[in-house]
Amino acid sequence: MNRIDQIIISFENTFFKPYLGNVPSPYSEKEKSMLPRKSKKIAADLMRVNHSGEVAAQALYLGQIIATDDPNTKTKLKDAAKEELEHLKWCSVRLAELEDKPSLLSPLWFLGCLSLGYFVGKFGDEYSFSFLAETESQVAHHIKDHLEKLPKEDHISKNILNKMLEDEISHRDNAYQSSNKDLPQSLKNLMRFGGHCLRQLSLRI
Repeated sequence: MNRIDQIIISFENTFFKPYLGNVPSPYSEKEKSMLPRKSKKIAADLMRVNHSGEVAAQALYLGQIIATDDPNTKTKLKDAAKEELEHLKWCSVRLAELEDKPSLLSPLWFLGCLSLGYFVGKFGDEYSFSFLAETESQVAHHIKDHLEKLPKEDHISKNILNKMLEDEISHRDNAYQSSNKDLPQSLKNLMRFGGHCLRQLSLRI
């Protein structure tokens, strides 16, 4: 499969097939959440941000997969990307339950992160895994923040984020084991700034 086909398939999976995947949802789909209007709005805003993060994750992984020539690296990245696709599905379902929609800027996040992932991947697999580890570390940090901000009665969203947090930490630890390189602090700061922009814009648009 050539690179163009990979990008088209990933874009289709991300934006047109949000319910793909065989792993059961970590929450009961039969459970109905009767949240007060204010709580519902808070939960929807936070889950929209997490959905944007999962769109970005799909693109970052794809960029890194395309950039590497090592079959083992491709396999590791693809395995993690499959779990991230499950996260995307859960966030899509939860947003619909909260009667909200993904960020209108999602295509921008996808294209920007695809380019970033490819750029980093071209510096070599060790830097690629270091970038992945730092990304997952920052994602885990913001998920913990969202868990504190979610309305206490929204057990469904909390269950989703707790499972996502578990997976992100696993991805981070696996990435650390695959690399001895350390990213420049300036790049880490730039990544934090980019993540901050994604979160703030996704909250509003």
